[in-house]
Amino acid sequence: MDKQESQIDYQKMRSWFEKRKGTISNILIDYINLNTISPNESIWFPFVIKYLSELWFNVRYEPLNIDIKNNEQFSPHVDSKVTSDRWNLRAMYKKSDNNYKSVLFNCHIDVVPASDNFKQAFDWYIKDNCVYWRWACDTKNNLIMLWEAIRFLHDNWIPLRKNPLIDIVIDEEIWGNWTLSTIISWIDANEVICLEPTHLEIFRGHRWCITFEVTIKWSSTHMWSKEKWINAIEYAYEIIKLLKELEKKLLLEAKNNKDFNCWETPLQLNIGMIKWGERSWSVPEYCTITCDLGFLPDYSLKDIQWLIEKTCKSVDNKFVSDNLIIAYKGLKNDAYILNENIPLINELMHAMKKCWVEQKKTYWWKVSCDSRYYDKVKKIPVITFWSGDLSNAHSSNEYVDLDELIKWSCILADYLST
Repeated sequence: MDKQESQIDYQKMRSWFEKRKGTISNILIDYINLNTISPNESIWFPFVIKYLSELWFNVRYEPLNIDIKNNEQFSPHVDSKVTSDRWNLRAMYKKSDNNYKSVLFNCHIDVVPASDNFKQAFDWYIKDNCVYWRWACDTKNNLIMLWEAIRFLHDNWIPLRKNPLIDIVIDEEIWGNWTLSTIISWIDANEVICLEPTHLEIFRGHRWCITFEVTIKWSSTHMWSKEKWINAIEYAYEIIKLLKELEKKLLLEAKNNKDFNCWETPLQLNIGMIKWGERSWSVPEYCTITCDLGFLPDYSLKDIQWLIEKTCKSVDNKFVSDNLIIAYKGLKNDAYILNENIPLINELMHAMKKCWVEQKKTYWWKVSCDSRYYDKVKKIPVITFWSGDLSNAHSSNEYVDLDELIKWSCILADYLST
Protein backbone atom coordinates (compact mmCIF):
# COMPACT_ATOMS: atom_id res chain seq x y z
CA MET A 1 0.00 0.00 0.00
CA ASP A 2 1.23 3.50 -0.84
CA LYS A 3 2.61 5.53 2.02
CA GLN A 4 0.19 8.20 3.26
CA GLU A 5 0.80 11.39 5.17
CA SER A 6 -0.51 11.54 8.73
CA GLN A 7 -3.91 13.12 9.28
CA ILE A 8 -2.79 14.56 12.63
CA ASP A 9 -3.30 18.20 13.55
CA TYR A 10 -0.44 18.71 15.99
CA GLN A 11 -1.95 21.58 17.91
CA LYS A 12 -5.12 19.54 18.36
CA MET A 13 -3.06 16.58 19.55
CA ARG A 14 -1.16 18.68 22.09
CA SER A 15 -4.44 20.10 23.31
CA TRP A 16 -5.93 16.60 23.71
CA PHE A 17 -2.96 15.45 25.78
CA GLU A 18 -3.00 18.60 27.90
CA LYS A 19 -6.66 18.00 28.77
CA ARG A 20 -5.84 14.42 29.80
CA LYS A 21 -2.67 15.31 31.69
CA GLY A 22 -4.37 14.95 35.09
CA THR A 23 -5.85 11.56 34.17
CA ILE A 24 -2.55 10.37 32.69
CA SER A 25 -0.68 11.51 35.82
CA ASN A 26 -3.08 9.56 38.05
CA ILE A 27 -2.77 6.40 35.94
CA LEU A 28 1.02 6.73 35.94
CA ILE A 29 1.10 7.18 39.72
CA ASP A 30 -1.20 4.17 40.26
CA TYR A 31 1.16 2.11 38.11
CA ILE A 32 4.34 3.35 39.75
CA ASN A 33 2.84 2.57 43.15
CA LEU A 34 2.74 -1.16 42.36
CA ASN A 35 5.86 -3.03 43.47
CA THR A 36 7.07 -4.78 40.33
CA ILE A 37 10.58 -5.52 41.55
CA SER A 38 11.47 -8.96 40.16
CA PRO A 39 9.89 -11.49 40.73
CA ASN A 40 6.73 -9.52 41.56
CA GLU A 41 5.92 -8.24 38.06
CA SER A 42 2.69 -10.23 37.70
CA ILE A 43 1.00 -8.03 40.31
CA TRP A 44 0.43 -5.56 37.48
CA PHE A 45 -0.86 -8.02 34.87
CA PRO A 46 -4.61 -7.56 35.65
CA PHE A 47 -4.28 -3.79 35.21
CA VAL A 48 -2.41 -4.24 31.91
CA ILE A 49 -4.99 -6.66 30.53
CA LYS A 50 -7.93 -4.42 31.49
CA TYR A 51 -6.31 -1.28 30.09
CA LEU A 52 -5.31 -2.87 26.78
CA SER A 53 -8.66 -4.54 26.31
CA GLU A 54 -10.22 -1.06 26.26
CA LEU A 55 -7.88 -0.19 23.36
CA TRP A 56 -8.82 -3.22 21.22
CA PHE A 57 -5.90 -5.46 22.13
CA ASN A 58 -5.95 -9.16 22.86
CA VAL A 59 -3.50 -9.97 25.66
CA ARG A 60 -2.10 -13.42 26.31
CA TYR A 61 0.35 -14.93 28.77
CA GLU A 62 3.68 -15.97 27.27
CA PRO A 63 5.26 -18.90 29.16
CA LEU A 64 8.96 -19.60 29.40
CA ASN A 65 10.48 -21.18 26.31
CA ILE A 66 12.15 -24.35 27.52
CA ASP A 67 14.93 -24.00 24.93
CA ILE A 68 16.16 -20.67 26.31
CA LYS A 69 19.05 -22.12 28.30
CA ASN A 70 20.48 -23.70 25.14
CA ASN A 71 20.57 -20.38 23.30
CA GLU A 72 23.99 -18.75 22.96
CA GLN A 73 22.48 -15.39 23.98
CA PHE A 74 21.28 -16.74 27.35
CA SER A 75 22.98 -15.13 30.40
CA PRO A 76 22.54 -17.09 33.65
CA HIS A 77 22.42 -15.12 36.88
CA VAL A 78 21.62 -16.12 40.45
CA ASP A 79 18.90 -13.45 40.66
CA SER A 80 17.33 -14.24 37.28
CA LYS A 81 14.42 -16.55 38.04
CA VAL A 82 14.00 -18.37 34.75
CA THR A 83 11.24 -20.72 35.89
CA SER A 84 8.02 -22.06 34.36
CA ASP A 85 5.77 -20.37 36.94
CA ARG A 86 6.53 -16.89 35.55
CA TRP A 87 5.32 -15.24 32.31
CA ASN A 88 5.60 -12.35 29.92
CA LEU A 89 2.56 -10.74 28.33
CA ARG A 90 2.04 -10.22 24.61
CA ALA A 91 -0.60 -7.80 23.32
CA MET A 92 -1.90 -7.98 19.73
CA TYR A 93 -4.09 -5.37 18.09
CA LYS A 94 -7.53 -6.73 17.22
CA LYS A 95 -7.95 -4.46 14.20
CA SER A 96 -4.69 -5.43 12.47
CA ASP A 97 -4.67 -4.97 8.69
CA ASN A 98 -2.52 -7.29 6.58
CA ASN A 99 -1.85 -4.41 4.18
CA TYR A 100 0.24 -2.68 6.83
CA LYS A 101 3.52 -3.67 8.45
CA SER A 102 3.67 -4.75 12.08
CA VAL A 103 5.71 -2.85 14.67
CA LEU A 104 6.48 -4.45 18.01
CA PHE A 105 7.12 -2.40 21.15
CA ASN A 106 9.28 -4.02 23.81
CA CYS A 107 8.68 -2.77 27.33
CA HIS A 108 10.00 -4.24 30.55
CA ILE A 109 7.92 -3.83 33.70
CA ASP A 110 10.44 -5.00 36.27
CA VAL A 111 12.28 -2.27 38.16
CA VAL A 112 15.30 -1.85 40.44
CA PRO A 113 14.83 -1.56 44.22
CA ALA A 114 15.23 1.73 46.05
CA SER A 115 18.74 2.62 47.22
CA ASP A 116 19.71 3.67 50.74
CA ASN A 117 20.33 7.25 49.59
CA PHE A 118 16.79 7.58 48.22
CA LYS A 119 14.77 7.45 51.43
CA GLN A 120 11.69 9.05 49.85
CA ALA A 121 11.71 6.73 46.83
CA PHE A 122 8.07 5.76 47.30
CA ASP A 123 6.68 9.10 48.48
CA TRP A 124 5.86 10.47 45.05
CA TYR A 125 5.46 14.14 44.34
CA ILE A 126 5.11 16.43 41.33
CA LYS A 127 7.39 19.45 40.99
CA ASP A 128 7.91 21.70 37.96
CA ASN A 129 5.70 19.38 35.91
CA CYS A 130 7.89 16.36 36.72
CA VAL A 131 6.88 13.19 38.59
CA TYR A 132 9.55 12.19 41.12
CA TRP A 133 9.56 8.58 42.21
CA ARG A 134 11.57 5.40 41.95
CA TRP A 135 10.76 3.77 38.58
CA ALA A 136 9.25 6.97 37.11
CA CYS A 137 12.02 7.17 34.48
CA ASP A 138 13.09 3.53 34.09
CA THR A 139 10.72 2.70 32.88
CA LYS A 140 7.16 2.74 34.06
CA ASN A 141 6.12 5.75 32.02
CA ASN A 142 6.51 4.15 28.61
CA LEU A 143 3.56 1.75 28.53
CA ILE A 144 1.14 4.42 29.73
CA MET A 145 2.20 6.90 27.05
CA LEU A 146 2.21 4.26 24.31
CA TRP A 147 -1.37 3.44 25.20
CA GLU A 148 -2.34 7.09 25.37
CA ALA A 149 -0.97 7.67 21.87
CA ILE A 150 -3.19 4.86 20.58
CA ARG A 151 -6.15 6.21 22.58
CA PHE A 152 -5.68 9.61 20.94
CA LEU A 153 -5.89 8.03 17.50
CA HIS A 154 -9.04 6.13 18.46
CA ASP A 155 -10.72 9.16 20.05
CA ASN A 156 -10.06 11.28 16.96
CA TRP A 157 -11.02 8.63 14.39
CA ILE A 158 -7.51 8.57 12.91
CA PRO A 159 -6.74 5.15 11.42
CA LEU A 160 -3.61 3.23 12.40
CA ARG A 161 -1.45 2.42 9.38
CA LYS A 162 0.83 0.11 11.31
CA ASN A 163 -0.18 -2.96 13.29
CA PRO A 164 1.07 -2.55 16.88
CA LEU A 165 2.25 -5.48 18.97
CA ILE A 166 3.53 -5.13 22.53
CA ASP A 167 5.92 -7.44 24.37
CA ILE A 168 5.54 -6.75 28.09
CA VAL A 169 8.55 -8.51 29.59
CA ILE A 170 9.92 -9.27 33.02
CA ASP A 171 13.45 -9.60 34.41
CA GLU A 172 15.08 -7.04 32.08
CA GLU A 173 17.01 -5.45 34.93
CA ILE A 174 18.52 -8.88 35.58
CA TRP A 175 19.91 -9.43 32.09
CA GLY A 176 16.95 -9.73 29.75
CA ASN A 177 16.47 -13.47 29.53
CA TRP A 178 12.69 -13.17 29.29
CA THR A 179 12.82 -11.02 26.17
CA LEU A 180 14.99 -13.74 24.67
CA SER A 181 12.40 -16.34 25.69
CA THR A 182 9.51 -14.60 23.96
CA ILE A 183 11.56 -13.98 20.79
CA ILE A 184 12.58 -17.62 20.32
CA SER A 185 8.99 -18.73 21.06
CA TRP A 186 7.30 -16.66 18.37
CA ILE A 187 7.54 -13.24 16.78
CA ASP A 188 5.88 -11.79 13.69
CA ALA A 189 6.99 -8.17 13.35
CA ASN A 190 8.59 -6.12 10.59
CA GLU A 191 10.36 -3.76 13.00
CA VAL A 192 10.85 -3.23 16.72
CA ILE A 193 11.07 -0.24 19.05
CA CYS A 194 12.62 -1.03 22.42
CA LEU A 195 11.34 1.44 25.02
CA GLU A 196 14.18 2.73 27.19
CA PRO A 197 14.95 6.27 28.46
CA THR A 198 16.86 7.90 25.58
CA HIS A 199 15.74 11.53 26.08
CA LEU A 200 13.88 11.53 22.75
CA GLU A 201 16.90 10.32 20.76
CA ILE A 202 16.90 7.32 18.44
CA PHE A 203 19.75 4.83 18.90
CA ARG A 204 20.37 2.22 16.21
CA GLY A 205 22.77 0.00 18.08
CA HIS A 206 24.71 -0.37 21.29
CA ARG A 207 28.06 -1.53 22.57
CA TRP A 208 29.07 -4.89 24.04
CA CYS A 209 29.17 -5.52 27.79
CA ILE A 210 30.86 -8.37 29.62
CA THR A 211 31.09 -9.33 33.31
CA PHE A 212 34.30 -10.87 34.59
CA GLU A 213 35.94 -11.79 37.89
CA VAL A 214 39.62 -11.62 38.74
CA THR A 215 40.75 -13.56 41.82
CA ILE A 216 44.17 -13.27 43.47
CA LYS A 217 44.63 -16.21 45.83
CA TRP A 218 47.50 -17.13 48.15
CA SER A 219 47.29 -18.42 51.71
CA SER A 220 46.44 -16.58 54.88
CA THR A 221 48.95 -15.89 57.64
CA HIS A 222 49.46 -13.64 60.65
CA MET A 223 50.25 -10.03 59.86
CA TRP A 224 53.66 -10.53 61.51
CA SER A 225 54.67 -12.63 58.45
CA LYS A 226 53.44 -10.06 55.94
CA GLU A 227 56.83 -9.39 54.34
CA LYS A 228 57.05 -13.06 53.30
CA TRP A 229 53.56 -13.30 51.91
CA ILE A 230 51.58 -11.99 48.96
CA ASN A 231 48.81 -9.64 50.04
CA ALA A 232 45.88 -10.33 47.71
CA ILE A 233 44.21 -6.97 48.38
CA GLU A 234 47.35 -4.99 47.53
CA TYR A 235 47.76 -6.84 44.23
CA ALA A 236 44.06 -6.42 43.46
CA TYR A 237 44.68 -2.69 43.64
CA GLU A 238 47.53 -3.05 41.12
CA ILE A 239 45.29 -5.02 38.77
CA ILE A 240 42.54 -2.38 39.03
CA LYS A 241 45.07 0.24 37.92
CA LEU A 242 45.98 -1.90 34.91
CA LEU A 243 42.31 -2.34 34.02
CA LYS A 244 41.78 1.43 34.21
CA GLU A 245 44.57 1.81 31.65
CA LEU A 246 42.75 -0.66 29.41
CA GLU A 247 39.60 1.46 29.81
CA LYS A 248 41.54 4.55 28.64
CA LYS A 249 42.71 2.67 25.54
CA LEU A 250 39.18 1.56 24.67
CA LEU A 251 37.81 5.06 25.29
CA LEU A 252 40.34 6.57 22.90
CA GLU A 253 39.31 4.11 20.21
CA ALA A 254 35.64 4.92 20.81
CA LYS A 255 36.30 8.65 20.49
CA ASN A 256 37.58 8.02 16.97
CA ASN A 257 34.48 6.04 15.98
CA LYS A 258 32.03 8.22 14.02
CA ASP A 259 29.00 6.25 15.21
CA PHE A 260 29.98 6.41 18.86
CA ASN A 261 31.80 9.69 19.39
CA CYS A 262 28.71 11.65 20.45
CA TRP A 263 29.34 10.49 24.02
CA GLU A 264 31.82 12.04 26.42
CA THR A 265 32.40 8.63 28.03
CA PRO A 266 30.98 6.09 25.58
CA LEU A 267 32.52 3.06 27.29
CA GLN A 268 32.89 2.17 30.91
CA LEU A 269 34.85 -0.13 33.19
CA ASN A 270 32.81 -0.54 36.36
CA ILE A 271 34.46 -2.09 39.42
CA GLY A 272 31.21 -3.35 40.87
CA MET A 273 32.21 -5.63 43.76
CA ILE A 274 35.32 -6.50 45.75
CA LYS A 275 35.43 -9.39 48.23
CA TRP A 276 38.43 -10.05 50.43
CA GLY A 277 39.95 -11.08 53.73
CA GLU A 278 38.97 -12.83 56.91
CA ARG A 279 40.16 -10.52 59.71
CA SER A 280 42.14 -7.31 60.13
CA TRP A 281 45.22 -8.92 61.67
CA SER A 282 45.70 -11.57 58.99
CA VAL A 283 47.20 -11.27 55.53
CA PRO A 284 44.16 -11.97 53.31
CA GLU A 285 43.98 -15.32 51.60
CA TYR A 286 42.21 -14.00 48.52
CA CYS A 287 40.68 -10.98 46.83
CA THR A 288 38.08 -11.13 44.04
CA ILE A 289 37.23 -8.15 41.83
CA THR A 290 33.98 -8.30 39.83
CA CYS A 291 33.73 -5.89 36.91
CA ASP A 292 31.58 -4.96 33.95
CA LEU A 293 33.33 -3.70 30.84
CA GLY A 294 31.73 -2.06 27.81
CA PHE A 295 33.48 -2.25 24.44
CA LEU A 296 32.94 -1.54 20.74
CA PRO A 297 31.67 -4.01 18.13
CA ASP A 298 35.17 -3.81 16.59
CA TYR A 299 36.12 -6.50 19.13
CA SER A 300 34.72 -10.01 19.36
CA LEU A 301 33.96 -11.57 22.72
CA LYS A 302 37.11 -13.71 22.40
CA ASP A 303 39.17 -10.63 21.50
CA ILE A 304 38.13 -8.75 24.63
CA GLN A 305 38.59 -11.79 26.88
CA TRP A 306 42.15 -12.14 25.56
CA LEU A 307 42.74 -8.44 26.17
CA ILE A 308 41.38 -8.63 29.74
CA GLU A 309 43.60 -11.60 30.52
CA LYS A 310 46.67 -10.03 28.93
CA THR A 311 46.09 -6.83 30.92
CA CYS A 312 45.59 -8.54 34.28
CA LYS A 313 48.56 -10.88 33.82
CA SER A 314 50.88 -7.97 33.14
CA VAL A 315 50.90 -7.30 36.91
CA ASP A 316 54.44 -6.90 38.25
CA ASN A 317 54.71 -10.22 40.09
CA LYS A 318 55.21 -13.46 38.19
CA PHE A 319 53.68 -15.65 40.88
CA VAL A 320 50.53 -13.50 41.01
CA SER A 321 50.37 -13.39 37.22
CA ASP A 322 50.73 -17.17 36.86
CA ASN A 323 48.08 -17.92 39.48
CA LEU A 324 45.35 -15.42 38.66
CA ILE A 325 41.88 -16.93 38.26
CA ILE A 326 39.87 -15.07 35.61
CA ALA A 327 36.27 -16.14 35.10
CA TYR A 328 33.39 -14.82 32.98
CA LYS A 329 30.19 -15.00 35.00
CA GLY A 330 27.30 -12.80 34.09
CA LEU A 331 26.70 -10.36 31.26
CA LYS A 332 27.80 -11.20 27.77
CA ASN A 333 25.58 -8.65 26.07
CA ASP A 334 26.26 -8.69 22.36
CA ALA A 335 26.67 -5.47 20.40
CA TYR A 336 24.61 -4.67 17.33
CA ILE A 337 24.52 -1.90 14.74
CA LEU A 338 22.00 -0.96 12.03
CA ASN A 339 22.29 1.11 8.89
CA GLU A 340 21.02 4.62 9.62
CA ASN A 341 18.90 4.84 6.45
CA ILE A 342 16.36 2.12 7.21
CA PRO A 343 12.62 3.01 6.91
CA LEU A 344 12.01 2.65 10.66
CA ILE A 345 14.51 5.41 11.47
CA ASN A 346 13.45 7.65 8.60
CA GLU A 347 9.77 7.47 9.51
CA LEU A 348 10.39 8.18 13.19
CA MET A 349 12.71 11.10 12.43
CA HIS A 350 10.06 12.53 10.08
CA ALA A 351 7.46 12.29 12.86
CA MET A 352 9.90 13.86 15.35
CA LYS A 353 10.51 16.84 13.09
CA LYS A 354 6.79 17.51 12.75
CA CYS A 355 6.56 17.46 16.56
CA TRP A 356 9.39 20.01 16.90
CA VAL A 357 12.04 17.47 17.86
CA GLU A 358 14.88 17.27 15.35
CA GLN A 359 17.64 14.67 15.25
CA LYS A 360 20.10 14.98 12.38
CA LYS A 361 22.17 11.85 12.97
CA THR A 362 21.66 8.59 14.83
CA TYR A 363 24.35 6.89 16.91
CA TRP A 364 24.97 3.77 18.97
CA TRP A 365 23.86 3.78 22.60
CA LYS A 366 26.49 3.67 25.33
CA VAL A 367 24.63 0.98 27.28
CA SER A 368 23.19 -2.35 26.24
CA CYS A 369 19.56 -3.41 26.48
CA ASP A 370 17.11 -5.99 25.14
CA SER A 371 17.21 -4.47 21.64
CA ARG A 372 20.11 -6.73 20.71
CA TYR A 373 18.04 -9.91 20.88
CA TYR A 374 15.77 -8.87 18.01
CA ASP A 375 18.80 -8.18 15.83
CA LYS A 376 20.92 -11.16 16.85
CA VAL A 377 18.25 -13.85 17.07
CA LYS A 378 15.77 -12.82 14.36
CA LYS A 379 17.52 -10.09 12.30
CA ILE A 380 14.56 -7.73 12.72
CA PRO A 381 15.35 -3.98 12.46
CA VAL A 382 15.26 -2.57 16.00
CA ILE A 383 15.95 0.80 17.54
CA THR A 384 15.92 2.09 21.13
CA PHE A 385 13.79 5.17 21.70
CA TRP A 386 11.79 6.78 24.48
CA SER A 387 11.46 9.78 26.77
CA GLY A 388 13.30 10.19 30.05
CA ASP A 389 16.98 10.76 30.73
CA LEU A 390 19.15 7.70 31.33
CA SER A 391 21.21 9.64 33.88
CA ASN A 392 18.09 9.75 36.11
CA ALA A 393 17.43 6.02 35.93
CA HIS A 394 18.18 4.03 39.10
CA SER A 395 19.23 7.29 40.75
CA SER A 396 18.29 9.01 44.02
CA ASN A 397 16.64 11.76 41.97
CA GLU A 398 14.59 9.70 39.55
CA TYR A 399 11.87 11.57 37.72
CA VAL A 400 10.07 11.92 34.41
CA ASP A 401 9.03 15.15 32.69
CA LEU A 402 5.32 15.10 31.80
CA ASP A 403 5.84 17.51 28.90
CA GLU A 404 8.44 15.21 27.39
CA LEU A 405 6.08 12.27 27.77
CA ILE A 406 3.39 14.13 25.86
CA LYS A 407 5.85 15.07 23.12
CA TRP A 408 6.91 11.44 22.74
CA SER A 409 3.30 10.28 22.48
CA CYS A 410 2.68 12.85 19.76
CA ILE A 411 5.65 11.46 17.81
CA LEU A 412 4.39 7.94 18.27
CA ALA A 413 0.82 8.80 17.21
CA ASP A 414 2.19 10.32 13.99
CA TYR A 415 4.41 7.32 13.33
CA LEU A 416 1.57 4.82 13.83
CA SER A 417 -0.80 6.76 11.58
CA THR A 418 1.63 7.31 8.67
